Amino acid sequence: MTERINKNTAKYALENSAKSIIVSASCFFAATCGVSIISKIDMIGSICTLISRGALISMVVVITMLPAFLMVFDKIICKTTKRTRHADIKY
Repeated sequence: MTERINKNTAKYALENSAKSIIVSASCFFAATCGVSIISKIDMIGSICTLISRGALISMVVVITMLPAFLMVFDKIICKTTKRTRHADIKY
């Protein structure tokens, strides 16, 4: 029962937040990529390229791996957090 609730909750959260995560990461990627292309200083261009790749990688990790980790470690998180209550979620 709890596993089904966790899966449904993770799916609901991902469906509602994935669009904003993608938009945010894409804007950050475009801005840093633009700076790396325009910059005439090699060091700044290299750092901005590195940051833009990091934005894409973190977007993929947040969308794919973070919900899975939160589902797997839900019991540990609840036990180690002070004053935690499980929400009564109805599906």
